[in-house]
Amino acid sequence: MAALVLSAMITVWLGLWGPLFSIKIDNWNDSTGLAAWAQALVAGIALLVVYYSATIPARTEAAERAAEKKLRGDGLALLLFADVLVLKGEIETIIEHGSIYDVAVEVSATLMSKTDQLYLLEDAGAILLQAIGMINAVAAQTRRYQKAATIEGVPIQSKAEAGVPIWENNVRTLQLCLMNLDEFIECIQSRPIG
Repeated sequence: MAALVLSAMITVWLGLWGPLFSIKIDNWNDSTGLAAWAQALVAGIALLVVYYSATIPARTEAAERAAEKKLRGDGLALLLFADVLVLKGEIETIIEHGSIYDVAVEVSATLMSKTDQLYLLEDAGAILLQAIGMINAVAAQTRRYQKAATIEGVPIQSKAEAGVPIWENNVRTLQLCLMNLDEFIECIQSRPIG
């Protein structure tokens, strides 16, 4: 782009005021000066026309891609909304009535299969991805404790005391996750559709 503009400026300078083909008022009929002037003018106009005609399709394509990304994001938001509400309810239940020995909250397969498309939701997608990471971390921590503190699903009473701080940490993490899910829901609800 800069090279095109520079070449146009040099061409115009050489054609109008340059030392090779200078036009003087008294010799307008001099064919050399007039030809150089016309060439410079036409070259400058041609460069501008080529530049604008070359960038119009690129700008149109960029606008179409942005519109398609927005539509795909809207569709993804509608698909995930129900799964997020169900997940939020499960987390609220486990916080209020759960223990370290309960089955860990799992992210639904539908939600997990869409994680690579969350970039379409921009900030809301990043918030949801963070919440999914928190849920997976709590589930891994819970399963790790349960593996060491149960025998065939029956809790070992002597290891129950060690599970209390782990469960308290899991509850705090799940509360933060609920805040993220609430923020995700708010972002999706305030997102202009269409």
